[in-house]
Amino acid sequence: MKIKTLKYAVASLSVLLGAAACSTTPGSNSGWHSAENINYLTPQSTEKVKFAEVGEVLNVVDTNRQEYELQVKERYFSASGKDCVKAQTPQNALVICEYGEERWGITRSFNQLESGRALQ
Repeated sequence: MKIKTLKYAVASLSVLLGAAACSTTPGSNSGWHSAENINYLTPQSTEKVKFAEVGEVLNVVDTNRQEYELQVKERYFSASGKDCVKAQTPQNALVICEYGEERWGITRSFNQLESGRALQ
């Protein structure tokens, strides 16, 4: 009986440690979607995206001075409650989300990363 209880305890501990290892905290740089993968927009571009409507074509600039011409495809709230926009450039599908304190950033679409091509 003691061996069975010990097995359950070890199994439970393994599950808890595994879950803790997989979780991340805000600001963490682990995983594919990290602060290092986000190109933050300038304040002027943030205002454009913040109020853009579906179908609208925007010219935006990130803080690295990279320019994007994109079309807004969809607006939504992420699972974490962030205001987000799905957008398309001629080359890439992008996701633009608010990261707090009026800070918006661009990342490549997760679907694009998995499939190796832009969304249509």
